[in-house]
Amino acid sequence: MQRFLGELRDAIAQAAFSLVSHKLRALLTISGIAIGIMTVDPHLHGGGGMSSSFARQLSTLGPNTLFVHKWKWGVSGSDW
Repeated sequence: MQRFLGELRDAIAQAAFSLVSHKLRALLTISGIAIGIMTVDPHLHGGGGMSSSFARQLSTLGPNTLFVHKWKWGVSGSDW
């Protein structure tokens, strides 16, 4: 357990030193991650909204809907 905590402390110290010594690289990396998250997040939320809207529109069709299909319906093909 002491070894794990020692290695964790060394890793945190090394990361802090790297952030302080390479400020521009750290800023660009953090900016890239933030822009990526802000770009993907609206797409995920918009996709869910579009899916629910499409399902709501399909439910308004009702039972009197005509389906046109290229192939015959039924197992034997005689139900067309």
